[in-house]
Amino acid sequence: MGDFSKFDQRARAGERLNVVFIGGSLTWGSGATDPQLFSYRALVGQRLTEHYPEAHFTFWDAAIGGTSSNLAAFRLQRDVIARRPDLVFIDFTVNDHAYSVDDEKLASYESLARRVLLETGAAVELVILALKPDLEPANRQPRPRDAKHKEIAAAYNTALADTVAYMNAEVQKGRYTTDEMWSIVPDKTHPGNKGYLLYSEAVMQAFLEAVAQRKVCRVPDQMLFGDTYMTWKRQRLSQLTPLPAGWSVSYPSHNGVAFDFLMGRWLDDIVIATPGAVPFRVKFQAKTVLLFGEATPQSGKFLVTIDGKPAISQDSKDGIYGQTPRIDGNMHMVRVLAINLDPTVTHTLEIIPQLVQVTPSPIDGAPQPAYDQVIRIESLCFAGGPATVEVAS
Repeated sequence: MGDFSKFDQRARAGERLNVVFIGGSLTWGSGATDPQLFSYRALVGQRLTEHYPEAHFTFWDAAIGGTSSNLAAFRLQRDVIARRPDLVFIDFTVNDHAYSVDDEKLASYESLARRVLLETGAAVELVILALKPDLEPANRQPRPRDAKHKEIAAAYNTALADTVAYMNAEVQKGRYTTDEMWSIVPDKTHPGNKGYLLYSEAVMQAFLEAVAQRKVCRVPDQMLFGDTYMTWKRQRLSQLTPLPAGWSVSYPSHNGVAFDFLMGRWLDDIVIATPGAVPFRVKFQAKTVLLFGEATPQSGKFLVTIDGKPAISQDSKDGIYGQTPRIDGNMHMVRVLAINLDPTVTHTLEIIPQLVQVTPSPIDGAPQPAYDQVIRIESLCFAGGPATVEVAS
């Protein structure tokens, strides 16, 4: 299980191997001049190919910018495990918020490593990525999540790439300045090509060390941060038939504001609600509930209630959800609806559309056609306890 020396042997023997990278925009390569060539993901792929010239690699990109490990727990089967991986790189330390810790995302992050090992036996490397302030003494803040993710790496005996430590050392050597690595002002999150180059060096160094140490990953008997995300269900609403009046099945858009936001890559289908649609009601048993869909410039708002009360969460103080305030194209819509529910109780969830017809302002004096606001949802995602769902009568 997760044997780096066996991966090395198979690669040297010229076998076919699948390598998957899952994470956020730093894994995708936002800020690189060409993420398919100069992201850390792409550069590690090039380095592996050079190191193992006889191997036949397939590299899989499973990175969606602006998303965290809690969504990844529901994407893992479709976007990682289904690829039959032999090696998996996991990033989310930054998107889970490196400067704080919370039990929910520690549980979801740990579940990624645990499930990959249990369900595929692939070798796992956890990747801790640096931000520009982490390399500037005047701006540096403690990163408590790094320590927690290192605890997970130690418990599961995974490889670990700490790019914060690696890049700090390279800055001290005078190899690059932080301004050279983060070359797009004022972005302090996404590096340019030189920053991604150093990410890739740290990641490859950690991989080669794991091979040299003949590292074998393990699965501890007890989880460090709870087993909430070890029971889960990603329920496509299209499969909950019959659909309520005003809801219909369609497909995600085939364009987006960025390639990693192209929802045709990540969603199998969607259900669409238009003005006049009645509430979508389900019954479920779980601790955590998350909604996954697509936001577009035509997206409207919807109220979510759980057991008749507004779903108060980190994403909404009043149960009203919808698109991001300034959206200029199609992208993901991820909304955490509730955490820490009682999973022994059957709860009722309602999605109540609050949609209108919109008449845009004239452009250069020319009237613009009216359009109906819509909701575009693929799935409701449940974790913890039984993680069951059914249509409510």
